[in-house]
Amino acid sequence: EERLRNMDAAGGAKTLLMGGPAGAWWEYKQCGFAPNAAVLEAVKGHPDRLVGNAYCDPREPNALAELKRFLDAGFRAVKLFPPAGFFPDDERAMPLYEEIEARGVPVLVHTGQTNIVLRSPDPKKRMASDSRFSHPFHLDKLSRLFPGIPFVMAHSGYPHLMEAWSVAHANQNVYLDISGSGPWTDGLPFVYNAIGGQNFIPIDFRRVLWGSDNCMPQAEHIAQMTVYMRQIGAHKADRALIFGGNAARLLKLA
Repeated sequence: EERLRNMDAAGGAKTLLMGGPAGAWWEYKQCGFAPNAAVLEAVKGHPDRLVGNAYCDPREPNALAELKRFLDAGFRAVKLFPPAGFFPDDERAMPLYEEIEARGVPVLVHTGQTNIVLRSPDPKKRMASDSRFSHPFHLDKLSRLFPGIPFVMAHSGYPHLMEAWSVAHANQNVYLDISGSGPWTDGLPFVYNAIGGQNFIPIDFRRVLWGSDNCMPQAEHIAQMTVYMRQIGAHKADRALIFGGNAARLLKLA
């Protein structure tokens, strides 16, 4: 209900709703992440506003069956969270990508630094997320192995922004997600323009997507990111794509 109120205040039509790994904890919101079954329940409760996204961990023995189950239930995308302890180009993930490519759905991959904590159910065992697993270059070869999959780099790989921009520039099926707040996004126009902007690494705004995964009210974040996108050269038509059009196309929404 809080999410829907936030969407209404920002004029948001739909939200791509996703879960995450068991044991994950987001300190800012003092909450964990829901399993796919809970996401499905929420989507069924508000099918006109919420779109399902299946979280997958290729290390799980039932990962492929879980993927098929929720895509069959109408989920329109897949989420991977490598800092949980796996590389996105791990061989164990290849059967998942084959299924995803056959289904024609996009994959959102967390890239770059994470501030998510992992908690073990065993108080005697220490667990921690590890951002080494989420470097943007892990999507470079992967995007060529599976050219039919749109790969979305969540948070544009921060702080590896230049690497993320270069991977997207070299691979037409790689998209840049500009969700996040604080250092995850505040440096975007400064870094991009400092290295030469469009004269150095042209950004295809048809492959840039705004996301609501941040610590700010959606309306405030949209206003802030609109300024940042203007500063890196996105015109009005480009911004219409960034703030909805590109996502609608990827998710096959009317």
